[in-house]
Amino acid sequence: MAKQEAKVAGVTLSPTDAPAEQDRTLDRMFRDQKAEKTEYAALLNQFLERRNMSRVEWNLLMEINATLRKVCEAKARGAIKDEQLSTAFMQLYGEKVQVRHIQVSNLQEIAEARRRLAAGETFESIARAMSRNSLTSPLGGEVRPFTMQSPYPQSFKDAAFVLKNKNEVSSPVQADNAYHLIQLMDRIAPKVIKFEDVKASIREDLEERLVQQMTQDLRAQLSDQATRSLVILEPTLKARYELENQRREEQIRGREEVRKELDRQRETAATQQAIPDLPPAPSDQPASQPATTRP
Repeated sequence: MAKQEAKVAGVTLSPTDAPAEQDRTLDRMFRDQKAEKTEYAALLNQFLERRNMSRVEWNLLMEINATLRKVCEAKARGAIKDEQLSTAFMQLYGEKVQVRHIQVSNLQEIAEARRRLAAGETFESIARAMSRNSLTSPLGGEVRPFTMQSPYPQSFKDAAFVLKNKNEVSSPVQADNAYHLIQLMDRIAPKVIKFEDVKASIREDLEERLVQQMTQDLRAQLSDQATRSLVILEPTLKARYELENQRREEQIRGREEVRKELDRQRETAATQQAIPDLPPAPSDQPASQPATTRP
């Protein structure tokens, strides 16, 4: 199916494409381990052994991936516009802020966090205790430095960039079905870099990200087509395949139900706000009539 896609796109695989794809893949797999390139072969052998995957299967995977990459490179050529380059430049080299945040579900929790701040607790300790963001709460709410062009909710970025003084705390901010308090840690001046000096490298990086995303999408599309057109004739294999599909579908349904329930809980929590005391009923109201209450 990958070769058919390549034929339609009018591209062919050269002898160097699959080895180059392997080099890129190994670099993505092992560079975070701070391994030297000379160690990649041994690390790959360990990976194949853990996955019970043969070298023939690995080489075939690299050939498929290289073919899909060639198809997507042809489609991605010229897709990156100057506006995207400018945005990426500002993300990399524009003014940045570094902040901590406390993410909670409702205004009652915001009030509690502010009460604890007023009582002298540190923002960091409150974030560890109260923040519902599982990624940043263990870090005391710390967020990596970002610019106004970074992919965060606009309301969050606006509130962060309004802060001028170190340790200044924002008013409550609503973003992505949650409430936040934001504390400024540092403002980082823009780097003195000329756009034209880095334009080519930024374009190369954006094109590579686009190709990776397109390749992933195309692989999923072909996999879906293969699954829908698959016919298994051997009865035992057919039964095992159907059982595995049923188990996978049940897992997906279970995860979807959990996600929906979490979404419902977040929506309910976000609407829970302290209801102020209402004034007493008028004096001419019959004693038997209940006082008006807010639903």
